[in-house]
Amino acid sequence: MNQNLLLPASGRAGAWLRDQALPFWLDRGLDPLGMAWEEMSFDGVPRETGYRRTLVQFRQVYVFAHAAQAGWCPPGRAASLFFATCARARHRDGGFVHRLSPAGDSLDDTRDAYDQAFALLAAGWIFRLTGDSRALDIAHETLDFMQREMAHPEGGFVEALPPRTPRRQNPHMHLFEALLVLFEASRDVAFIDAARRILSLFAEANSSPPAGPCLSISAMTGPRSKRASSPAIISNGSGCSMNSSA
Repeated sequence: MNQNLLLPASGRAGAWLRDQALPFWLDRGLDPLGMAWEEMSFDGVPRETGYRRTLVQFRQVYVFAHAAQAGWCPPGRAASLFFATCARARHRDGGFVHRLSPAGDSLDDTRDAYDQAFALLAAGWIFRLTGDSRALDIAHETLDFMQREMAHPEGGFVEALPPRTPRRQNPHMHLFEALLVLFEASRDVAFIDAARRILSLFAEANSSPPAGPCLSISAMTGPRSKRASSPAIISNGSGCSMNSSA
């Protein structure tokens, strides 16, 4: 791509994120309880959906933390959203529930692998930003829960508790990304060891030489010996993200 075109476009995008998008979400993006809204109209008005997904809260933590690291907003916004979400969404048996009510109560006690992955990503960014050891403790507790209760006998993790199929690659990709952030921030080998196991699973189960390396979603169900002949859904995107992260 022509650098003479890319650099000005990148500058304009960065300015829009800093000067328009981020102030909008900081001002209007949180509900009266301080949780991130699920939806906004094109007029900038929040839409009440009747629920708050846990992964949306943790993804917004990442956005605010990344912006704070760039000096675009105070670090306290990310930290307060993170710790409040952890308190509201923590499941009594470990991990985080799937959805909360607008009042902050549990609506869906499912422990979804996507949600746990974004909790770990948010914890990594909060620890990177603030050095608060509580975030690292939460990361260890969440990873320990996943390894103890959500581990799949064929490698990786189940889709959710209660279990359901198909087992998708995408939650594993986001978990891989989160573990790299946690290791980079803490240098704790527990995180890089877990990341290596996911990378090995990706190489074994999701790579397909005829289609190339950029695979996104694969049905990772059943014994390893049957995976090659099992139908799979393949698209680009997340697989490319995982390859670039590795």
